[in-house]
Amino acid sequence: MNRTTPRRAQLVGATCLALVLAACSSGDGGGGSDGDLTIGFAMPDASVTYWTAYVNGVEEKAEELGVSVTFTDARNDTNTQFEQVNSLLVSGVDGIVLPPVDTTSLLGAATAAEDAGVPLITSNRALETTYGGVDGASPKIHVGFNDVEIGRQQGEMVVNACEGIDPCKVALLMQPLGSTPQIERTSGFKEVVAAIPSITIVAEQSDNLDANTAMELTRTIVQQNPDLTLIASQYDDTAVAAAQAVGEAGLADTIDVYGIGGSKSGVEAIVDGTLAGTVWVSPRTDGADALEALVAILRGEEVAGIEEINGRPTLPVGLVQVTQENAADYPGEW
Repeated sequence: MNRTTPRRAQLVGATCLALVLAACSSGDGGGGSDGDLTIGFAMPDASVTYWTAYVNGVEEKAEELGVSVTFTDARNDTNTQFEQVNSLLVSGVDGIVLPPVDTTSLLGAATAAEDAGVPLITSNRALETTYGGVDGASPKIHVGFNDVEIGRQQGEMVVNACEGIDPCKVALLMQPLGSTPQIERTSGFKEVVAAIPSITIVAEQSDNLDANTAMELTRTIVQQNPDLTLIASQYDDTAVAAAQAVGEAGLADTIDVYGIGGSKSGVEAIVDGTLAGTVWVSPRTDGADALEALVAILRGEEVAGIEEINGRPTLPVGLVQVTQENAADYPGEW
């Protein structure tokens, strides 16, 4: 088996997609008679800190597995991501991990991979299509958090916070409209809070994962709902921004803010009392599990732990409810 010198993965943009920039070298745990494997990760947006930690997790796992990885950055553009998937296919990667920018616009990427005979799985965000399973067509499986369950977990935290408050008025700040996290986290959240008659969702807005947008939306929501009880954001960084806007309005003692993600800023904000809580997830594990699953598929090994979630074969990644009581046990990774 050929060996290469260990080197870090590189994140490449649309202008240099013709190059395959290998990352972690093969080692004794490599692909045996299959030779060294190269896995392409078509990333959605490198400017989001979550994905930086995700990439770090992939790199570490790649060294452990003895495979090479290469990354592209779509900068949150569906057309760019589709082009980058095609460029990865042309470059000769053995498999592709796709965290899609959008749940429907990237269906053609899975078709292109299938036509090229290159296994593709989705990660973190799923596609709105039929999954073929480990032995079927691409996309084969989804690896990531159960976003409906994440929404439920946040909903449970909100229900606990609203206990004894009637009416309990809640504002919901969502991820980009149409994305898997936005659709499924909202669904799970509403499923839980709808069971409590005293809870009313008075505002639903997408902040598009942008802190400045979250602050502006929060200012407007607070002005329009002076008796607001709490804000639930689907992303920690925008939750912190919302909490800052709440503080500027002099309402930090009356409006609680909850996030999702367990980011460094989110956990720190919980410790100092700026945020009331978050649903903690591990981006490093998110990325590492996706790589490990695809490598297992390529090597003909069993992918243990697959469940049928939301109609697709899914390898779920764990999550934890974090408040001040347990924040010290779950430091942020991103």
